[in-house]
Amino acid sequence: MPVVNILKSRIKDSFPNDSIEKLLERLPFLGLDIEGIDKEKIRVEYNPNRPDFSSDTGIFRSLKGLLNEIVGLPVFKYSFNRSYKIIVDQHVKQIRPIILFFVAAQNHNIDEFLLDQLISIQEDLHNGIARGRKKASIGIHDLDTIKFPLFYSTRSSKESFIPMDQHRPLTFKEILSTTDVGKKYSNLLNNHIRYPTLNDNNNEIISFPPIINSNKTKVTNKSKNILIEITGINVETCKSILAILAYYLYEEGFKI
Repeated sequence: MPVVNILKSRIKDSFPNDSIEKLLERLPFLGLDIEGIDKEKIRVEYNPNRPDFSSDTGIFRSLKGLLNEIVGLPVFKYSFNRSYKIIVDQHVKQIRPIILFFVAAQNHNIDEFLLDQLISIQEDLHNGIARGRKKASIGIHDLDTIKFPLFYSTRSSKESFIPMDQHRPLTFKEILSTTDVGKKYSNLLNNHIRYPTLNDNNNEIISFPPIINSNKTKVTNKSKNILIEITGINVETCKSILAILAYYLYEEGFKI
């Protein structure tokens, strides 16, 4: 079962009028199990059929409903910007036909906690409703390193780019045969001689879904703005993942 780390300081910020002890008593009513408690955080185990519980904000949202503090659908506001556009090549539809995306912007650098939690949410969603990246996979990018419009298309196995946390270009074939993540998920691209890619307007590869992103667009604690792209073969799964991540970042103060 997946686990979420909830900082006690964030509980106090979200529930200033309630004691932590009272809130802990309510968590089982949401189908959550307390796995452990230490001085700074609480480890909570949740059922994979509640992917919205992959972040503490998702848990807080439901807990506020249970306590009758905030009821009904959560408020969500977003703006539409035509400069953010992805052009889809018809050939990629035969391999991994769906791509959804959104941009999340703020005026200050991403802190380490948010970055760690975002990566944790990504992995929980990959392992849960995305079914090991088969139904969907998530790419998280530093928006300010990317030039729009983007192009979702295919490339041959001989094409190369510098993957995440690598220091030299690798061909797609090398990524699939030599890297840990490539070997783990290469079966998702079996029987294909061309591979899905997301390229920016400079024709640089920023993502090789569902395997790995480019090192160029890696999100760090110096990043401010984020592009999140979801590719896959099941549209409902992709939509669910997009909604979970968009709500999470919106409630963390990002403009979507």
